[in-house]
Amino acid sequence: MRLTDQPAYLLHRRAHGERSLLAELWTRDHGRLPAIARQARGGGGERVAALAPFNPLLVGLSGRGEVLTLSAWEVDGSPNLLRGATALAGMYVNELLARLLARGDALPKLYASYQRLLQRMASEPRVDWPLRWFEKQLLDELGYGLQLGLTADGISVEPDGHYRVDLEHGVRTTTAEGGFAGSVLLSLAQIEQEMPTPAVCNQQRKLMRALFLALLGGKPLTTWEWSQALPSRAS
Repeated sequence: MRLTDQPAYLLHRRAHGERSLLAELWTRDHGRLPAIARQARGGGGERVAALAPFNPLLVGLSGRGEVLTLSAWEVDGSPNLLRGATALAGMYVNELLARLLARGDALPKLYASYQRLLQRMASEPRVDWPLRWFEKQLLDELGYGLQLGLTADGISVEPDGHYRVDLEHGVRTTTAEGGFAGSVLLSLAQIEQEMPTPAVCNQQRKLMRALFLALLGGKPLTTWEWSQALPSRAS
């Protein structure tokens, strides 16, 4: 494989040898790809600094094995400056993508949604609303989209009702504690058009975390643990 000027984002990186990095890249046209960036550690310079999370990149990749060589990279446009709790929110999304996206599976619609998410997180005062929007997009693209306005029995969800939600059975009516108000589900169904209140968004966060935990095989994300000491807007 040989790619040039491929749009990409860095999802994760770790040290590889003395001067190199093992980078997990998400490319627009070829999905998630692992690659070794040689001479990418130590020293300074714009080239080394460019290989960072949230930067829109153009990359060059080559190789025949499972792990490619990252031969070139540069920032394509303006970096997305995320700081503090917002940076942690971005790291949460990156970890989620690194865990759930199949290698080599191009999802151009989701890639475009990720670009929009980073722009919104860098500019909007509230981070929770864009996060819930992207999480819903991710479930849809992975084939786990839920019909939040209807129960599994085809009955309309009522704002004052209480419901359980899981990826296998969908939405089910419940009278037990621990369910979610119908208004929370209906708001999530319309998340693209209407901004939920912080309280509703927090309930949606709990719902999404439960759904993603099931997809992750019950193994929590590291960023979930980091976010325990921070406001709910960060995850």
